[in-house]
Amino acid sequence: MPEAVIGSDCAYRERFPLPGPGRVVVSVGDMITPAEIVGYVVERGRVGAIDVAAALRIPARRLHEFLLVKEGQSVRAGELLARRDGLLRPIEVRAPVDCRAMAFGDGVVLLEGFPSERPVRGVVPGRVVEVSAGEGLTVEGTGSLVLASHLMGHEFAGPVKMVAAQPERVLRVEHIDASCHGAVIVGGVGESIAALERAGEFGAQGVVLGSAPGEWANAALPVPVALTEGFGRAPMSRPAYELFDEMAGRVLYAMRRGRRCWLIGPHEGEGKVIFSGGDLATIAEGARVRIAAGEHTGAVGEVTVLSPASSEATIKLARSLVRIPVADCELLVG
Repeated sequence: MPEAVIGSDCAYRERFPLPGPGRVVVSVGDMITPAEIVGYVVERGRVGAIDVAAALRIPARRLHEFLLVKEGQSVRAGELLARRDGLLRPIEVRAPVDCRAMAFGDGVVLLEGFPSERPVRGVVPGRVVEVSAGEGLTVEGTGSLVLASHLMGHEFAGPVKMVAAQPERVLRVEHIDASCHGAVIVGGVGESIAALERAGEFGAQGVVLGSAPGEWANAALPVPVALTEGFGRAPMSRPAYELFDEMAGRVLYAMRRGRRCWLIGPHEGEGKVIFSGGDLATIAEGARVRIAAGEHTGAVGEVTVLSPASSEATIKLARSLVRIPVADCELLVG
């Protein structure tokens, strides 16, 4: 598992490729947010089949006698594809949508809808620093950053609303009131779906917790939830809790990146540590870390020695040196 990252003053950079052939509609220097459209990708139309022979009540081999279109021809919705005279009135088959006649065979006509453009969103908040025409863009920004463990549900954004007096406090129904409308609720530990239902009823954009029951992973949650620590009953780490508390009232973005979740609170300034793409951070000698598991949970110290063979770090605490698995360390920056 990658190290956790918690920083109040970070610079981040992301190369954002378009998910297919298309076009970029922003320019270098533009300030953007995840909700804004940055480009469009071209998608093929849907392919469908019409049994024209059956509709005309003719043998499949005679289809060509009654067709009014050719293979590859474009037609508009309602335009005639085939027709034959009936006893009382003509029997007609019309195109259901704007499309192209792809192919004919065994009495069937294959139709392909016209290509369409789908908007692309979801770029990290910041300034566009590079555009590759038809391919993607690169964005840089500064702000507070927590690399969280999980994001359940869709990405979300809103001003931070703290409802937990302590990071170990369980989120309960009574903690959520009208002030949570439109906000990102930050609690301590998740326990009851009822609290999430209340958050959804009151119009919260999402919920950030330290941990939650494992069964939430496959549940249809009323609101999206980000976990900083993971599944179980672990409280939110004190540095993460304090960082969110500092951000109260500021906009927080929860964004899925790979198997992790970026929690970003953008702000102006010079970031002290730069993160780029999915390779967010590595704990190195001299780094300041918080121990997140085991006997020394909560202690903050400096990495003095890294042992790649054992994936352990020697950490200098106030009065001792301890050896801790790197995966149990949170990198503190800013």
